[in-house]
Amino acid sequence: MNELHITWCKPVIIRLPSGLTRRFDGPYEAKDFLENEWPIRRGRHRDNASRQCEAALKRICSAEIAREAFIAAAIEAGCYDAGEIAAAA
Repeated sequence: MNELHITWCKPVIIRLPSGLTRRFDGPYEAKDFLENEWPIRRGRHRDNASRQCEAALKRICSAEIAREAFIAAAIEAGCYDAGEIAAAA
């Protein structure tokens, strides 16, 4: 199994400041987005999420730990709506 096929038990959906929604199924997609398109460049949770996604890709930590870190980063950036997520699941 390569890093592209590591998936989370449940996808994470975020709403960007532009109003668009994005769905992330695993740490590979999340890390790429955090590094290249994240709406805020710095943040304690953003930096941690990037590290946790990298660790999950290297199989140093579980993908679910990376998922929780990514959700914390989305909350920090104001992009996470738990109600919207529940409706999409």
